[in-house]
Amino acid sequence: MEQANGGKVSLLKSITTVGGWTGISRITGFIRDIIIARFMGATMMADAFFVALRFPNLFRSFFAEGSLNVAFIPLFTESLHKDGKSVAYMFANAAFSFLFYVLLFFTVIMELSMPVLVFLLAPGFDEIAGKMELTVALTRITFPFLLCVSLVSLLSGVLNALGKFWVPAFAPIILNLCMILALFIASGFMEEYLPAYATAIGVAVAGFVQLFWLLWYVRKKGLYIKLLSPIKAIFQLTASVKLLLKKMLPGIFGSGVYQINLFLDTILVSFVGAGAISWLNYAHHIYQLPVGILGS
Repeated sequence: MEQANGGKVSLLKSITTVGGWTGISRITGFIRDIIIARFMGATMMADAFFVALRFPNLFRSFFAEGSLNVAFIPLFTESLHKDGKSVAYMFANAAFSFLFYVLLFFTVIMELSMPVLVFLLAPGFDEIAGKMELTVALTRITFPFLLCVSLVSLLSGVLNALGKFWVPAFAPIILNLCMILALFIASGFMEEYLPAYATAIGVAVAGFVQLFWLLWYVRKKGLYIKLLSPIKAIFQLTASVKLLLKKMLPGIFGSGVYQINLFLDTILVSFVGAGAISWLNYAHHIYQLPVGILGS
């Protein structure tokens, strides 16, 4: 009976921790959007920034929160209980290394292809002078966030499996704070489009801060992440990593269907005119605020 009560208390504590920090994250995100609206409004600059932010998020479900966490956490937890910490940590290290090299290569290819890719995502921007070029520049700044947030997602899975919930739940708040800080720094200058560039840099910086924050905390818990060589990480996959990739496939397919809808929405709205994507983004975040808090 005592064990059952202890389990209930532990579960309640975990739910409260994750829910509390997630709620704070949603509120700081809402404040972030208010400040973005204050400095950028619903303008060409804001449209360009929101597409630049949406671009890495289109691929986020493939490599991060969606398919990766669903597949990784059960496998890591099972290995932790069956094989012990050393074997489970080796699996986490191998998965981290594989993900790092794949995403690094993917990021480089995307950066080089950005003008074509942005045109495919928001072809209507080409009708307004300078809007496409601004969006490409901003997207090249924000896209490395995908690499960081995907690795953060894997490390979050490790910590969740170890029963450490508050650190992963706090990570999204770092993004909001970095974007807010970047906007206030930019407010002291009058250069054109500076708020958008500053906020895009804030997104990229936030990704690295989140990553090093979780790497430090994971190391504090005894897991030392060391990158394997590219040959060993990619071409000499362990059985656990192969199983992880196999289990990720259904999640990637499901996420792809959802992301196609967002992709089509952006294409259509890009033709409406300056400010359309901004208004749609602000409205989306307003209704997501109560959903995120109550659903967290």
